[in-house]
Amino acid sequence: MLGHVENFHNAFEGSNFSPGYLALAFYQGFWAYSGWNYLNFLVEEMKNPGRNLPLAIGIALTLVTGLYMLTNIAYLAVLSPFEMLATGSGSSAVAVVFAKRAMPWISVLMPVFVGASVFGSING
Repeated sequence: MLGHVENFHNAFEGSNFSPGYLALAFYQGFWAYSGWNYLNFLVEEMKNPGRNLPLAIGIALTLVTGLYMLTNIAYLAVLSPFEMLATGSGSSAVAVVFAKRAMPWISVLMPVFVGASVFGSING
């Protein structure tokens, strides 16, 4: 196995649980999941929107939350928290470092994927 489970033993060590940081974390989480809001524009074209809109929001939020959690688990299995923090100091993105270590065959394409993600977030 390629991962390191020691990164999961004290996962919250060094964390700050002040109300300001928690509020900032929730705000950033709402921004990351803002796609659920776009479902409201499709209500006129839905059949049975009273049932289908809440169902679509619930399914989408569950899938996105699961995907984010699996991504972070994969990052922590390959990189230490300190390596992840070091990527914010001007070097490569976390996804690029992760790809170089876990999947060297795709590490050439990872900057393209990161750029596409950034380009997509500029629009909305």
